[in-house]
Amino acid sequence: TGWVYLKGNVQVYFGKDKLSAKEAEFDIANKVGWLKDGEVFMEGPHAYFSGKRINKHWGDMYSFREAKITTCDGDVPAWSMSADEAIVEIDGYALLWNTSFKVKEQSVAYSPYMVIPAKKERQSGFLIPDVGYSHDNGAMLNIPFFLDVDKSQNLTVNSDIMTKRGVMLGSEYWARPDTNDQLWMRADWLSDSETSSA
Repeated sequence: TGWVYLKGNVQVYFGKDKLSAKEAEFDIANKVGWLKDGEVFMEGPHAYFSGKRINKHWGDMYSFREAKITTCDGDVPAWSMSADEAIVEIDGYALLWNTSFKVKEQSVAYSPYMVIPAKKERQSGFLIPDVGYSHDNGAMLNIPFFLDVDKSQNLTVNSDIMTKRGVMLGSEYWARPDTNDQLWMRADWLSDSETSSA
């Protein structure tokens, strides 16, 4: 039939992706199936997705029930996200519903819906905005832009808008040409609206 049923210490490889579960069933020809109490390790983004029930759809699409997502190795990851449901497309995006963000095992934030990238390669684009308020700076907004120069270097451009101080422009450059050498530089410029005399 082309279908295989597995039970016990199940480990299946689809390319560089590793699927582990207590129980699974697959259509070998079409590479679709399901896993019970399973985990999917995606080599490209180096991410772990686990769930009570995982469905492997045609192509590189997975859906999860009671999902847990992390990029950290180990039994107790430094951070993780849990969701009631998740849909993940490799080299695409992960869609999460009723998501809890955890540090170690402690929940610190909640979102009813979230979209995160599941790309195999880094990409240029805008990062998550930074919003805040302080007595000295007033309301603050920064929308950083990440530029992927190549695999060993990148540049982040910042424009911190502060209602009491003005706009502070900045850039952060990082390079690692080999495993032994690393370069990090940051520069910021602000024509400050606040002045003081010593």
